[in-house]
Amino acid sequence: MRGRPAAVIIGGAPHPTRQGMPMSSTLPRPWSSSPAAAALVVGPALLLTGVLLLPAPGAWTVSHLIFLAGTLAMLPAGVVLHRLLGDAAPPWVGRSSVALTVAGALALAGQFFIDLVVLRLAAGDRETAGAMFDLLQGAPAFALTFYTVGPALLFTGLGSFGAAMVVRSGRRHWPGWTLVGGTLVMGAARVAGARPGEVAGLVLILVALALTARSVVAGGVGPGPEPVSPRR
Repeated sequence: MRGRPAAVIIGGAPHPTRQGMPMSSTLPRPWSSSPAAAALVVGPALLLTGVLLLPAPGAWTVSHLIFLAGTLAMLPAGVVLHRLLGDAAPPWVGRSSVALTVAGALALAGQFFIDLVVLRLAAGDRETAGAMFDLLQGAPAFALTFYTVGPALLFTGLGSFGAAMVVRSGRRHWPGWTLVGGTLVMGAARVAGARPGEVAGLVLILVALALTARSVVAGGVGPGPEPVSPRR
């Protein structure tokens, strides 16, 4: 919305084999276990916290600081998802997905940083801040980079990871489907400017990445089921 800081932010079948050997989807050391699992859930958990906190009286600055931390925490999450996908998908899929995720996270972090700086420069006066936001968002390239297209790349990248998991792992890969669903809900909520939709989308993304993190802790499993033994 023009004239004020943005309030919207704006995620089987056996593995194929190669020469009789299963394609591994495990995280290489030292990426396995708790650190990788934590990297997957911290970012969406912080973003969800920020959305829930934003309507509270006097919580605008705190919620935006949480948003900023959450978007930066999505950077390692994208890297871990890329490593989890491994050779279960063509290399360009993983590379493009992580590139979109990183670019979107940086754009969204830029949005929240700009919001905080503008309000600081306006000395907390909302009318002055609104005029400054009107000026900034009047520049099309600026608005596209930090307020519309740029932030959407984060959820596009996450949805791409989810789709790759589903395609390579079978129709019953629930974390992948949940991640895709969460990113679609987020996209619709951003277009409609509906905060409840953002909450729902982030809950789905958090659930999807938490399920993936649980599989990492349990056995380092990536986007699909355990590899099957080669046929004799």
